[in-house]
Amino acid sequence: MSVKSFLPVLKDAKNPNDAISSDERVNVISLGDRLAGNLMSKGIGVKHDKTNMTQKLLKKGWRSAQAYISW
Repeated sequence: MSVKSFLPVLKDAKNPNDAISSDERVNVISLGDRLAGNLMSKGIGVKHDKTNMTQKLLKKGWRSAQAYISW
């Protein structure tokens, strides 16, 4: 399953809606890894949750934009 990613590093993505990837080196998980590493190097405890939210949304039949709707 894919996760939100960074459009400039994806070869075939031209549209922001196409900015998804299962490659953790180019999706938001890599940003979380980097942030977690920086915080831990400063002695700050971190729990980096790598839950694939795109997969969870698809199971509900939701598109990613629906994750931001407040009910």
